[in-house]
Formats: sequence, C-alpha cells, structure tokens
Amino acid sequence: MVGVKATAPVKELPPSTATEFQLNPLKPFGCEIHGIDLNHLDEETFKKLENAVYVHKLVIIRDQKHLDPARQYDLVARFDPVQAGKDGNAKVIHFQGKQNFNSAPAVPAVPQVRFVGVGDIPADHYGTTEPMSLDLNSHRAFHKTPLTDEEMANGDTRFQRWHCDAQFFGQYPAKVTALWIHTAPDPAKGNVNGFGLYSEGMEVPIDELPDSDPEKIQVLPLIWPNPVTGEKGFMVHAIIARKLNLRYSKDGPVEVIEDLPTLRKKLYDLQRPFLQPENILFSPQEEGDMCLWFNRGLRHSAVDLHKSFSPRLVHQCQISGSDNPAFPDPVPGQPNGLQA
Repeated sequence: MVGVKATAPVKELPPSTATEFQLNPLKPFGCEIHGIDLNHLDEETFKKLENAVYVHKLVIIRDQKHLDPARQYDLVARFDPVQAGKDGNAKVIHFQGKQNFNSAPAVPAVPQVRFVGVGDIPADHYGTTEPMSLDLNSHRAFHKTPLTDEEMANGDTRFQRWHCDAQFFGQYPAKVTALWIHTAPDPAKGNVNGFGLYSEGMEVPIDELPDSDPEKIQVLPLIWPNPVTGEKGFMVHAIIARKLNLRYSKDGPVEVIEDLPTLRKKLYDLQRPFLQPENILFSPQEEGDMCLWFNRGLRHSAVDLHKSFSPRLVHQCQISGSDNPAFPDPVPGQPNGLQA
C-alpha cells in the first residue's frame, strides 16, 4: 500500500509574469514555453498559457523540475474551476475479477495526481512510504497481436491506443490533461497504429454491467468545437462506442449502426486517414517539463517501453469536465470562436 506523508517543500520564488513568457511553435502542431514557474503563476500569465493550449493543442512548459504536485493540480483546476476537487480518474469498478478504469497510485497528499509509467519507484517519492513497481498501459494486454518480449527488448514499440482522457459514463471528458515528466526513458522505434478494437463477440451487454444507469450513458456528436478558436475536431472515442447514428446530408435519413463489427469498421475507416506523419507529434519533452494538452481536440497515445530500458515516470492529472464537449461554455477572458 501507499502511506501518507507531506509533499516536498517548495522553494519560494516571485510569481511568474507575462513579460517573461516566451512561446516557440513546434511542427506539425504544439508549442514550447519558457520563462514561467508553475509553482508561482499569476493570472495574466495563466491566461496566456490557457490561450496557447487552445490554439496550439499541446504545450510543453520547460524547466519545471521543482514542481509541487499540488501546483500541478491547481493548474488543471484553473482550466475548469467549476469542477475543482473532482478527479477524472477516481472511479474504480470491480467487475469479473478485474479493476476497471484507472487504478494508478496517487500522490498521497494530492490524490488527483497519479503516478504513471514503467519501472520501479523507491519509497519516499513525494510522500509515499512503500516502493512501487509500475507497469500500466502496456499494449500487450490490449492488442490482439502484441509484440514479443524479445521485440520490445530490442527497442520496438507501438502506439498503445489513441484516445482522449474520459470515461464517458456519468461525467464529461476533461478539458485538459497535464503530465509532468519526472523520469524520461531512452528513445525506442515505432510500429503499428493503436486504432480501434477487434470484434470477437466478447462484449458484456450494457444491462449486465455493475452500473448500467441509462442516465449516465452519454450520446455525443462526433465533432467537438474548440471554444476559443472555433476549430472542429473529430473526437469519437471508437473503442467504447456502442451505437452510431449517421446522416450523409443535412436533411437526409439517419442510418443507425448497432452491429459492433460494422460500427468499428466504419469508425476505423473514418479515423485511419488522420494517422499520417504530418499529423503526429512525438512530444519532445525532457525531465522536469510539463506537458499540457487540449484533451477535447487532440487524441494521444502512450508509447510502450520494455523494463530493460531506463524507467519512465510521469505525474498525470485531469479532472472531469463541467460542460458538454460538443456544446462547450465560452472560456472566460478568452476570444470566442463558437458559432451562435
């Protein structure tokens, strides 16, 4: 188990100011920011950072090696203050002998910040009292034909699965996700695509799940607008879709697809063209950097790592969203690109 201990003390520094804020765009999207301290972030600087997340989709904030986990959570909560105190990963359901949803260990004093990675973590890591061995999000438990241990030891890897951070059951997806890079691994080669599911008839009927409240099942459009720029993103979470309603013209009839193999092929065919090198960014973060992205306009995937490589450890934080991603509320203090 993990015990409770106070977080590490934070070195007192003057607040970051907007005049120190330096933004450099990345290609094909994203940006990096220098000159701010997330432990001491004033409102003017936060507004510039907030705008950068919506405009550039992914932001790497450099040189945050002394970040307090509480300040990481505060940063995420500032993007959605209505939901402050709610953890987008907190719900765990035990079903058929397995834990479902996120069960990653958390910072004892800040439970919304979770430890994610591969490798052994010693005790006394930001308040823990027991050593931990992390081995989450491996494609080997998820892909139909995973890489062998030998292939992974040779440096081969895969996109685990493309997704946005959400449960889509009783709560809306997070507006942003924040990853603080504690320990970065050695690089590895890429392979395969991480899109979709194989259909083998193994799905459990919804009414047999431990919580099948129809009021919690979400029905969402496939397109979500960016509340600042007005850009539209194709953001369907294909691995959990159970029903698809399609209309091929504004006034045309609705085609309803409930057969899962047909539904998954349709969504795969719609999404696969996006998986091209010009649309993918291997985020160039380094140890001590904060990686922050617009979770409702950017899909992401973990890249697998064999334990024989350097350990990987990040601190992840997101909170469930306060509004419907297909009809988002305007962002206070930011330009509004939404159509009336």
